[in-house]
Amino acid sequence: MNSIRYAKKKKSFLAKLLVVLMIFSICIPSMPVHAGVNDVTAYGFGIDAKYQGKWTTGNLGKTYEEGEWVAFQTEIRNINWSDTDPNGLNRIGVEFDFYDIGRYFDLVRNVSVGIELLPDTHGFPAAGTSMIGPSPGGAMPLGNKADVNVAQRDPNNPYEHYFDGFALINKTINITSQMNRAMDNTIGTDTDATRKFCVTVQQIRDAYAAEFPGQDITDSSKIVLYFQLHLSRTWLWNNESDFGAPIGNETLAYVYTQQPTDKWGGYIYDEVFLTQTMLGSSVYPGSSGHSYVHVITNDDQEAGKKTIPIPNVEETTGSISGYKYTD
Repeated sequence: MNSIRYAKKKKSFLAKLLVVLMIFSICIPSMPVHAGVNDVTAYGFGIDAKYQGKWTTGNLGKTYEEGEWVAFQTEIRNINWSDTDPNGLNRIGVEFDFYDIGRYFDLVRNVSVGIELLPDTHGFPAAGTSMIGPSPGGAMPLGNKADVNVAQRDPNNPYEHYFDGFALINKTINITSQMNRAMDNTIGTDTDATRKFCVTVQQIRDAYAAEFPGQDITDSSKIVLYFQLHLSRTWLWNNESDFGAPIGNETLAYVYTQQPTDKWGGYIYDEVFLTQTMLGSSVYPGSSGHSYVHVITNDDQEAGKKTIPIPNVEETTGSISGYKYTD
């Protein structure tokens, strides 16, 4: 009988303890949690055979060709915005395939940040209305081959494009220390397997505050990073050039050192960096690349790493026609 009474008292005590712990946990404010690998989702914009677009974590399809831009967005959740906490978010880096049996991605642009994922209707941003600098725009239309080609090959001149609700971080990025760098952040070489670009938390804050005065992005527990990577072209990388460059092994990629491609990472392709010709992105078999998004904390630790999907790439083809003159 006493053992039964003791068991009942024990159960009653445990029940009361559980209630106290629940109340205690409610009263204590929750601490922010740094973004871990399960808090990062990387999407690529896939386009199917019917020329319909969709954000996906899988294969991006076979409608991309050399010389076109591939769109990506990455959602990072449960962000710790603290500058002093070692687990606080410090920067976001994107590692992209650069060289294996040829050149894969060679430029990056449209780096921008928002707080909501883009819908499937928004893959490629259209030009804004401002005539004096970059301004946000809507989505470029898709649905047929002609519109898809325009969207994927849009030159973004004279200003870079970005979506309504997003802030263009490219305005604050230090081009020569953050864009198209080797993985150890040096200049690197033209045979680096992968290269990177990165953005800091402060640049994200500054860009968002400039785009949306009075709003603080740190009020949100998540952000969305949008960017585009350029599929290299065989005809450009596999041909030598003297387009203003000293005679040598410089490829036609030397022209990327000029505006506007210089600020998209093209500044690196000078006569010192370029040493050989090579094939372009279509030489990569299937979706064989290894590109990643890295989330780095204040203590320089990796809190998350996600693979970004890449497309199967076709080489662009052309034709030459003419007339033979005879008299």
